Amino acid sequence: MVSKLLSIGWIKQFFKFGIVGVINTGITLLAVYILMNLFSVSYKIANPIGYILGFVNSFFFNKHWTFKSTGSIKKESFMFVVIAGVSYLLQYGLVIFLVESLRVEQNLAQLIGMPFYTALGFVGNKLFNFKNK
Repeated sequence: MVSKLLSIGWIKQFFKFGIVGVINTGITLLAVYILMNLFSVSYKIANPIGYILGFVNSFFFNKHWTFKSTGSIKKESFMFVVIAGVSYLLQYGLVIFLVESLRVEQNLAQLIGMPFYTALGFVGNKLFNFKNK
């Protein structure tokens, strides 16, 4: 497994996944911060809205550019939703824990939760969704 993680193909895909992730992060953070700071929307509502916007962008760029998948859009989008859902719930729980239990400032808590979401999303999609590429 370790040799696969260090293969050129995985490294290239992880790099592309990272670029898509940076774009998605920008979309997500922009939406979350605008909703929280300009419109006084609770972070518990702003967070899922931001992630949904980043998610839609992520699926299309990762399917067509990162993994160059030609598989069934129905199957892959379903698995993408499942993987993103699991990844999202873990990061969302972390954000709530950081804010409410550890009293971390809510903007910082959003930033801390993102790397967990990203890493889980890449590994999940590489191993279980777009695994043929």
